[in-house]
Formats: sequence, structure tokens, C-alpha cells
Amino acid sequence: MSTRRLLSFLALPCLVACRTTIPLGSLGDVTARRPHVLLVTEEDSSVFRVLDPTVVGDTIIGMVKGEPRRIPFGRVSRLHANVADPLRTVALLSAIAGAAAVVAIETHSPRTQDQCPAAEYDSIGGSLVRICLG
Repeated sequence: MSTRRLLSFLALPCLVACRTTIPLGSLGDVTARRPHVLLVTEEDSSVFRVLDPTVVGDTIIGMVKGEPRRIPFGRVSRLHANVADPLRTVALLSAIAGAAAVVAIETHSPRTQDQCPAAEYDSIGGSLVRICLG
């Protein structure tokens, strides 16, 4: 497996695992955070995703199911943004690095059998024991 393909494979979980959803209280939060995805709950409890939202006055404008849509803030009961989570990113990358280190150590460490090239086996107390002669 090429290094490029391996890095692409390892980066895939980062796209999902390194994000979190946070509540937003106002349109000012949408402007300040500039999320790529906004989850909007309207007064009638319908929930939908708005891609690339922008705020114009008291209206959220963005793409909903591939169509442009204008949502007046007065009809919105809750707003959530899907944003990057640095703590999850560090935790995931640390886990990947730790796993890679264990694999590297296990595959490149010398085995005890290699340290004892001449050995014989003997039965001691009913168990087979390897005795190093060197």
C-alpha cells in the first residue's frame, strides 16, 4: 500500500470524528462561527440542514436539499452548527500515532528466539522447556 493511499485512509476518520454539533443562540453566532453546515429546527419541529449559510438582516440564506432557501429567524426555534473539535482531533491523531508505534515496535523488534540460536528442549516437571546453550 502506498504512503499516499495509507494517509488518505487514515485521514478519512478525521473528517467524521473530529467534528461536533454545538448550539447557537443568535444570528450573530452564525455570522461569528461561519459554519459550513447549520442544523435548523423550525417552530413546527421540522429539522433540516442548511449548507453554506449566510445571514442577511434577520434571515438565514443557504442551500437546503440542493435548492436555495430563505429562513426568517422568527420561524427558527433552535440552531445548531457542525464545527471542528480540536480536542477530538488531537485524541484521534494520538490514537493513530500510538497504534502505528505499537505496530512498528512489534514488527521491527528482535525476537527472543533470534537471541538464542543454539537451544535444546527438555521435559521438566511434565512441561517442555527451551534451554539456551549459548
